[in-house]
Amino acid sequence: MNTQTKTESDNSVNRGKVHWRKNVPLKKRLISLVIMLISGTFLYLLVMDRPISVPAGGVHVVEIKEPGSYVTFFKGDLKDPFGWQKTNGWIRKTLKIKLEPLGAGPRTNRLLDFKDISQANLFSVAEFEVFEPGQYMLYVIWMDEAQRCQGHIFLEKDVVEKFFYKWAAGIVCAVAFLAILGFPIGPDS
Repeated sequence: MNTQTKTESDNSVNRGKVHWRKNVPLKKRLISLVIMLISGTFLYLLVMDRPISVPAGGVHVVEIKEPGSYVTFFKGDLKDPFGWQKTNGWIRKTLKIKLEPLGAGPRTNRLLDFKDISQANLFSVAEFEVFEPGQYMLYVIWMDEAQRCQGHIFLEKDVVEKFFYKWAAGIVCAVAFLAILGFPIGPDS
């Protein structure tokens, strides 16, 4: 005589429902781990690539190691965080930035239509195309001393591209981590 025994789990409400976590084969876990490590390393390298920073005011010698498009940002203690208190922004009108090579030869060019990037406590002031690596003189001049405020000038390469690369690497890393945990990802899940 064959008898079946019922357990409490057979009568439970969740019996037969698919849960979010499933067993993931070892091969898929290892592939997800490699993807997570590669994208995490790429994200780490992007985050650790710090911009050049100098105090806002005076003349500074900066070392630029790679040619490319560099955006200068002002970041500081601002009453108007975006610098737009008056028409075209009083800080943007007051703060003048120049970048010139320390040696001979024209190796930099100021872009008139710079990337207009603003956040809560920083905004772009100028953009330069640097053609050769080397030492440069960065002039930070306040045209109106009454408008002067404490802050720093940051010189960063490929700002918009870095932003999108950071987001993409972070999303890929998070998806690979969820795949390792067993979250159903993909068409065969």
